[in-house]
This record gives sequence, C-alpha cells and structure tokens, in this order.
Amino acid sequence: LYYLTNHGRNIFVAQLFFTILYLCNLIIVFFINIRSGQIPSIFLIFMSCTSYRIHSIFLLRLFNDPIAMFLFYIALLCWVYRQWTAGIVLYSLALSVKMNILLFSPAVAVICLYKRGLQDSCRLFALAFLIQVTLAIPFLHTNPLGYLRSAFNFGRVFDHRWTVNWRFVPEEVFTHKCFHCILLLFHIILVFYFLYIKFFRSRFTSIRNAVMVAVDNGTVHLKNQEIVLLLAGINLIGISFSRSLHYQFYVWYYHLLPFLSWQTPYSTTSKLTLLGIIEMCWNVYPSTLWSSLLLHFCHAILLVGLFLQPDLNSKKKST
Repeated sequence: LYYLTNHGRNIFVAQLFFTILYLCNLIIVFFINIRSGQIPSIFLIFMSCTSYRIHSIFLLRLFNDPIAMFLFYIALLCWVYRQWTAGIVLYSLALSVKMNILLFSPAVAVICLYKRGLQDSCRLFALAFLIQVTLAIPFLHTNPLGYLRSAFNFGRVFDHRWTVNWRFVPEEVFTHKCFHCILLLFHIILVFYFLYIKFFRSRFTSIRNAVMVAVDNGTVHLKNQEIVLLLAGINLIGISFSRSLHYQFYVWYYHLLPFLSWQTPYSTTSKLTLLGIIEMCWNVYPSTLWSSLLLHFCHAILLVGLFLQPDLNSKKKST
C-alpha cells in the first residue's frame, strides 16, 4: 500500500483500497452470518448501511484495525468451513497487524483443542508462531530490543482525553496500574466463566474428562453458530474490560454485534434498540460521562443476555 500510494502521498488511492477492503469485509461477514444461520438477511443489509463511525474508520481515517479484522473474518470463515490450517495462518497474519486479535485467543485455543486434538493443535500453534517470527525477522535483525519492547508494551498508558469507555473515571484512576490489574482480573474471570457456561458445562462431567477428550484427538461436535459465538463472546468480554477504547476500535466488534444480539433471549425490538444505543455512544465526540456509562451498560446487558441464553448443546440434550 505504501508503494501503491506513491510513498503515502496519494490519499485517493489509499481510500480506493480501503473502499474495496470495506466491501470485501462486508461480503465475508455476510457469509459468516449466513453460515451461522441466525440473523435475518434484512438486518445484515441494515447493518452495512447505518454506521457513520464505521464508514469513517474505513474510508476516511485509514486505520490498520480494519485490515486486521478483515484477515480475522477470513480466518473465522475458514474455521466455519473446517479449514483449520488456513484459518490459523490468517489468524496469525491478522495478529501481526494488530494485537487486539489476541482477545480471540482463548476461544481459538478451545476450538482447536476440541476439534483437532492436542497434537494437531500444537502443530497449528507452532505454525502461527513461525509466521510471527518470520514476519519479525527484518525488525529483529535491525533493532531486536526496540522491536520487542514496542511490540509487547502492555504497560502503555493511554491518553484519557481519547477514551470512549472510561470518560466517567477520573484521570488519576484511569492511568493507575491497580485499575488496569482489576480490569485484567475481571477479564480473565469472565473469560473462564463464559467458556464454562457456553462450552464445558454441558459436555464434560469433570476437569479430567475435559483434559482426556482434548488429548484424545478432539472429538467434540461444534456447530457453526457455536464457533462464532465462542469467538465473538470472548472478544466482547475483552472489549468490555479494555483499559481504553478509542474510536477506531469500534471495528473490533461492530460486525459481530448483530450476531451477538441474536444470541440473547431479548425481543427483536430490544435487540435493535441495544444496537442503536451502542452506535449512538460511539458517535458521540468527544465522549462524555454519560456516553461512556451508557456504553458499559449496553455491554453489560448484552453479556447478561449471552449468559442467560442456554448453550446449544444443552438445548439439544433437553429435546
């Protein structure tokens, strides 16, 4: 892209590239939702035309977040079609663009372990690691310490004036390490609880049983809907407990929000209202105390709905 845009000077070519990327991204998301069979087609069309913020992120701001998510959605489509190796390759490429892709990693690990087994999963994870090392070679050769410090700088402090989700928190709290640790703790707890509720509880009688199934080449049946739900739900938890969300981060989960809302027991009107309020919160600039609080409230309502809805495996057993 750097060379296509004449070393970054031809903005029109960059916008044309991102326009094509945006359309391709929508097509991939449509296929994912069609394969999961959960959302009425009319709402998919509605989703692609209504978000001013997403249009801006793709076509005006030219951030790298859309590129990372585009690669991830292709990976997700590969997994839905049971193309595990291709999916892992694309997942690793997405991760090389943006570290937020790590938010999906707990679900990726569980899906691989219980669909491919421990041995094959280790091979897939080794392939993902090899891709990361290969892409990092030019930077490691030039300045290894500087690259590693920058790439894995998880202690970076964000600017309070740009936060979308924590505007109601005083700046001294927002930048404090204890606040970050508390968020991380709740993030980890909720990830484990979500995986337990949505995957482990209805399938395994004990921890030993779960470990044995993973070691024994993975024999768990997963529907397309379950694969998407595990990944989208884990990502939503990570976003909900993020240290800071900036406006371009909306693309991290916008295209999965309709799917997630349709995994809740709420009425169609409530689902659409929830999506509309989330969109409104992301369009408030600069963010305010109330827009941040309202965004957290919507995330909480969505998460509660996901936890209240029985997982597909328990539904199948009860029929």
